[in-house]
Amino acid sequence: MLTKIMDAFPSQRGLVIGTTETSLACGLIFGSSLSIQLVTRFAFYLPFLIIGCLHLAMIPIANWVASRWKRQYSKLDVDMEIVPVATLLKTPHVMLPIISNFFANFTLGSLFALIEYRSLQLDLSPTTFTLFFVFFGMTTLVFRPLGGIICDTDPPTPIYWNLFFDFGGIIGFLLIGPISHLCIGAKDWLFVCSTLFFGLLNCCLIATCSRAQHGVALASLHMNELVSQRVQ
Repeated sequence: MLTKIMDAFPSQRGLVIGTTETSLACGLIFGSSLSIQLVTRFAFYLPFLIIGCLHLAMIPIANWVASRWKRQYSKLDVDMEIVPVATLLKTPHVMLPIISNFFANFTLGSLFALIEYRSLQLDLSPTTFTLFFVFFGMTTLVFRPLGGIICDTDPPTPIYWNLFFDFGGIIGFLLIGPISHLCIGAKDWLFVCSTLFFGLLNCCLIATCSRAQHGVALASLHMNELVSQRVQ
């Protein structure tokens, strides 16, 4: 469905995916807040039950929206060229964002773990701890569409700059994160930086791919998220 939306706006592919993926931020903001409130007021298992039921309820709604979209934009249906994964990975504009996106996910996952560990040390309340996830969601709402706009510029933003900024954030995290005596406020800035790089790279990968490569590119993004989370 996302590829259909990008095909409708070929000159603004970066902005389209950046704006679409803000749904992740909205889910993080409302989901974490709702879960904390349910846990503190009711039983521990209740958030999983309620949120799981909401997710199941969204499946028929999503199918209904997708079917309407297909009827409305059927003129966009063309035979998609099947691009071999090996050929796609040989392209620097694809391979570099994939590698960098892996480390961006790795950085964010490690940062989540550190913040959780530090909050336990400081004996923060559940409400205060939720603010970190709300903060991440709010910055994502801003930076992901911004990353899409940057990627849609003419001439396009070189992928190497995004790679440079991402690894710069990772190096800063590795230097500052392990220092145990840092106050939790110092990690907030790392939170902002990691979110910015992550949003830029997600948009950049799709913006630099041709239409025939959209499916593989989107699959690569999700594969990176799963693998990097397991490794960290």
